[in-house]
Amino acid sequence: MKKWRIISVITAFISIALIITGFYLEFNPQPVNKIKPKIINKEEQEETVEEIPYNNPLPSFIETYNNTDIKAILEIPQLSINSLVTKSTDNTYYLTNSLYKEQDNLGVPFIDYRIEDINNAKQINIYGHNTENQKYFDVLPFKKLESFLSQENFNNIRDIYLSTDQKKIHYEIIGIKIINDANNEHMRISFRDNNDFKEHTNKLLTDTLYKIDNLEIKETDKIIVLQVCNFNPIDTYLLVIGKEMKA
Repeated sequence: MKKWRIISVITAFISIALIITGFYLEFNPQPVNKIKPKIINKEEQEETVEEIPYNNPLPSFIETYNNTDIKAILEIPQLSINSLVTKSTDNTYYLTNSLYKEQDNLGVPFIDYRIEDINNAKQINIYGHNTENQKYFDVLPFKKLESFLSQENFNNIRDIYLSTDQKKIHYEIIGIKIINDANNEHMRISFRDNNDFKEHTNKLLTDTLYKIDNLEIKETDKIIVLQVCNFNPIDTYLLVIGKEMKA
């Protein structure tokens, strides 16, 4: 009983203190520091956003391999593809040469030599080797593109990144296609105008193995095409088609 009496006394003191404090504040209102919000116009708002400068990742690789043909880094994270990409004066040199410019039949993924401005091209084509020899599965990055023959993988793997000397371009994978030599619409990389480009992409995305539903390509869009040899059926090519994501 003594314990409960002590608790009751303490509670009573707290209640009295709160009542006294309330009366004091009522008759002695405390000053309130009102801070007027600063109105920031659009120009000031843009200035307050600090842009992080792009860190060009290529110079160290160019120095390491002593090769100025290194033009980009291609990444498809979900397939563990992280590959340097070259560009020569033709579409044959890097079929049989390494990053060190030495004879190597494994070659190196390379950008179509006709593409002059990688950072602003409407379409970028990148080619790479494939193989049926298990000995080389781990050293040919484009071998992993065969994963897109599975619709489940197409549905779940969406991102391609291309890091150039100026920016990192993010593409969404929008279509998978198997073609033969007679079907080479993807080899068109220059266009008369935006309408011509749109007609081209419509043809390119016809008869795809898989494609995003209700896909719309706008005249101002940019695309990437990854090409690798396909063995089923024989003498065909697998195309992975991506559309640049808007920032």
